[in-house]
Amino acid sequence: MDQAGKGARGLILKWALLKAFGPDRWHFAALMNEERTTAIKEAITRHVGETRAIQRAGADGSIAVADLGAGHGLYGMMAERGGAG
Repeated sequence: MDQAGKGARGLILKWALLKAFGPDRWHFAALMNEERTTAIKEAITRHVGETRAIQRAGADGSIAVADLGAGHGLYGMMAERGGAG
């Protein structure tokens, strides 16, 4: 196989892997929706603050947060920046 054929084959393989295991288009659209992302961030920060005020925090003063199934970990990062962790 010549170089052009190998290059095309490699690109097709990369595309197939991205298509199979990469994020869907809706995922990027959701992340780029600033209004939605800001609302989620504010809700998480508010909830962490309320939880800290009414619930006994861990021995070190931390609040544990689990970010399950989100895929990108953005909500967990928002919770950490909002005071959890």
